[in-house]
Amino acid sequence: MPFVLAWIVIWIVLSAIIMGIIYRLDPTNHQAVNEAAESRS
Repeated sequence: MPFVLAWIVIWIVLSAIIMGIIYRLDPTNHQAVNEAAESRS
């Protein structure tokens, strides 16, 4: 049972890391950030 719990926790952490990497590399996020910055100034 501890192996199953560790497996679930590891994949939750890895999923968050992978989603963060995808968010950083996704070009549409950069466009949204640039448009928001331009509308503020």
